[in-house]
Formats: sequence, structure tokens, C-alpha cells
Amino acid sequence: KETGERRRKQWTKHVRSPKNQGTVMNTNRLHHSPASPLDTKTPARSHLRSRTRLARTGALALTALLILGAVQIRAHDEGLTKQERAQGWKLLFNGRDTVGWANRGDTEAVGWGVDDGALVLKKPGSGDLVYTAAEFEDFELSIDWKTEGNSGLFLRMSDQEDWLNTGMEVQIMPTSGTTVHSTGALYDLVPPPASAKVRQNDWNNFRVVCQGPKVSCELNGVQTFQIDLRDDRWKTPQGKFAIPYSGLPRKGWIMLQDHGARVAFRNIRIRPIAR
Repeated sequence: KETGERRRKQWTKHVRSPKNQGTVMNTNRLHHSPASPLDTKTPARSHLRSRTRLARTGALALTALLILGAVQIRAHDEGLTKQERAQGWKLLFNGRDTVGWANRGDTEAVGWGVDDGALVLKKPGSGDLVYTAAEFEDFELSIDWKTEGNSGLFLRMSDQEDWLNTGMEVQIMPTSGTTVHSTGALYDLVPPPASAKVRQNDWNNFRVVCQGPKVSCELNGVQTFQIDLRDDRWKTPQGKFAIPYSGLPRKGWIMLQDHGARVAFRNIRIRPIAR
């Protein structure tokens, strides 16, 4: 114990000596000098932290973009099952707005709008509505509709000015019938059978297939007509039309008719058929 106390006193005397104070102080300054290993590591560590923060920010931005892309894909395919997407089905109407559609001869949809996920003719007399984003050749089309009066679904329409003669119309009416002007008829040309029934004041469905010269339609699962434009009948003008159907272009627009009555459409989807 005495030896330890003696050593402590000697060290204290040594530190307090004017001769040694400068040396001790200089030694202390060395330990806090910018040239010490601790201080030279500080910028490197700061740089590493900055790079880490940048990496994390980039990762978060990339994740946000991927999520946004997924949301946009889901929005575009809203209403389609995974199996339908795999089969090639596409929506022509997104259920939210009229993107892709315009009045015949115009660049925007006027008098048409969206109610409860349906494309609705809100102001009858505003004009027919054309899907202008693309033309279709061989395809399967499914479309739900509900109407208060006369309307129609036009297929492969190739001339928006001469729409009557250059597009085939599937008749839409609020009731069933068996004439060439009844629901499901190839308008003015082929009548539907009595078994094809309209659900009045409710949603109905057309399934239309256009494949080369063959065109067919089903109303609520019942076939209303099936034609082959190579048949002799279609080589001459029929009904009120000036052009033989055999000579019609087999690619064109899809159009929803405004015939003066309120009508609504939804679940408008199409599946191109490869040749």
C-alpha cells in the first residue's frame, strides 16, 4: 500500500512539474489531433452512412414505381379474372371514364357518361359512340347492355360517315321478338329464334364472334344468328343496304348506337382471335 501511494505521489509531482507540463499537454493534443486515426475514420463513416441512405431511398423509389405499375395494370384489367387475362381478353371500357371512346366523327364522348360502372347514354340524341382506340378484325366480343328503347351494336364498321352500309348491326330492343328488327337480329337481314329472350328492365349479354367470313351472335347464351359471308346470298345487296355484305371490309370499329333512347353498356371485353 505504501509503495502504491509513493508511486501516485511521484506521478502527480511529475505531471505538475513545469518541465513536463508541455509534454503532457502536447500528448493530450495528439490524442485529439485531426490526424489521429479516430478523426480520419469519421469522414469515411459519414460517407458510408450517406451511401446507405441513398441506397435505401433508391430502393424505396423503385418499390413505389413497381407498386404504381401494378396498380395501373390492375386498373386496366379491372373486371377480368387471371384466367381471362391469360386467354387474351381485354377491356374496352374501364368502368370509370370514357377513355378510348368518342362520338362518331368526333374526338371525344359527348352526351355519354359513366354511372355505377356502366357506360350510359345520358342525353339521347347526342350521337353514336365509337371505340376509336383500335379497330378489330377477328375477335370474340362480350358486352352487357340494358335499354329503354331502340339501340344497336355495330361490328367492323369501316367508314364513320357511311356507318349504315359499312358496319353490321346487332339489333337491341327492350323486348324479345322474331323479326329482323327484334333483339339479337342481324339488323334487317336475319331474325332471332323465339328461344332468344330479353330480360326486360335488366342486364342482358351479347356474345359475338367474327372470324374471317363467319359472324355469329348469342343473346344470353342462345344463338340468334350465324352467317358465312361466302354464301351466295351475301354477294348481292340485301335489305336496305347498298353494299353486298360479302364485299364489306373485315376490319373496323365497334360502335354503340344512339337511336334516341336511354341505353347502358358494361363489361365490354374483347378477345382477338389469331388466324
